[in-house]
Amino acid sequence: MAYADFSKNNISEVLDAHQEYKNTRGIRQILSYNKEEPKYSHASEDFMKNSVWYGNAEIGLKTVKVLDAVYRSMKSEKVEKI
Repeated sequence: MAYADFSKNNISEVLDAHQEYKNTRGIRQILSYNKEEPKYSHASEDFMKNSVWYGNAEIGLKTVKVLDAVYRSMKSEKVEKI
């Protein structure tokens, strides 16, 4: 599992770099945000209200699907070898 900040403009480059590693299986960004009680927040802002984040998340979903397809392919190859 790799990390990417979908609120940043360089998301494509970050995701491309993660795909260079054959063991990458997905992308994670913790989104929990609590304006009233910041000590319970793990995110610096409410990304659910950030249009840049949503646009970049669409790019991420396409990438994760590609990684998932690679993973499924690798998994089925292992099963065939057994």
